[in-house]
Amino acid sequence: MGRLIPLVVALAACAINSPASAETGTDNAVILKPSSPWHVDYADQKCTLAREFDVGNAKHILLFSQVGPTPRFGLIAAGSSFKGFTPSRGIQHRFGNIVEKDRAPLLGDYSGFGPALVYSATTLEAAKDAIAKSASQARSMEANRTDTLPLRFPSIDIDLALQVDGVTFSQGKQVVLFQTGNLAKPFEALNKCIEDLAASKGIDIDKHREFSREVRWTNIFEIAQRLQRSYVRGPSRGRESGIFGVFVIVDEAGGLAECHIEGLTVAESLTSPACKEMKRAKFEPALDINGVPMKSFLTTTMSYRASP
Repeated sequence: MGRLIPLVVALAACAINSPASAETGTDNAVILKPSSPWHVDYADQKCTLAREFDVGNAKHILLFSQVGPTPRFGLIAAGSSFKGFTPSRGIQHRFGNIVEKDRAPLLGDYSGFGPALVYSATTLEAAKDAIAKSASQARSMEANRTDTLPLRFPSIDIDLALQVDGVTFSQGKQVVLFQTGNLAKPFEALNKCIEDLAASKGIDIDKHREFSREVRWTNIFEIAQRLQRSYVRGPSRGRESGIFGVFVIVDEAGGLAECHIEGLTVAESLTSPACKEMKRAKFEPALDINGVPMKSFLTTTMSYRASP
């Protein structure tokens, strides 16, 4: 059973009342103001940060979710203001003024709120910076370089969150702005929830404060292909979309110790065989700061999109 914990801090009054044009570049934005405090849901296998907003009598909701330690998070924005958004054109989302992306979220419906944009994994890092960082880490891994060490326990960057006071979604002339207030304290709470979840699975958090190598998944492409084939042949036959978060525990010998999967969307017939296929996965264990193998984790997201 999860625990729903409100953040009892002065967040409800933190909404930024700057003009819409300053934040979005248009005077036609729908401005959504908070109508509830932030809440963190400490579920058994997932952490969710949520807050309700409204404009007039129209309720909206913004949710950030994670299943394991990572700077990335799932994102759902729902409410009647998204009724005109379509999958045929690019949809941009912006966290304050520090990042803007053009991605194709799943479009669906969130119970009690209506039309929803659903992102499998996004980040506060600027897109170009995230790409460069990912490429740099890949090159370092291949060359066994140590100039990027030590690694740190992965989490949402609070320094970046300090720069965010609103989340904006836009498509063409349609602009929806959630006046979230500063996101540092809410994301600190989400980070703490995920840290507690990892510790509950036997992960030594102190060893992960500084360490020398993450878990390496050596046959990721083979498993990805098997997952794709199972989606097309499974009960949904490729007709239903869904997003699943996967949290894997890898032991000191590189063996699969645990696998947990959580649906980040509601799908009637779509179930992911990720944990079944993970039994075929091959890993190299994480290494502590002294190069000694240690129990660690891998967090990833599986997205399934319906065939057109």
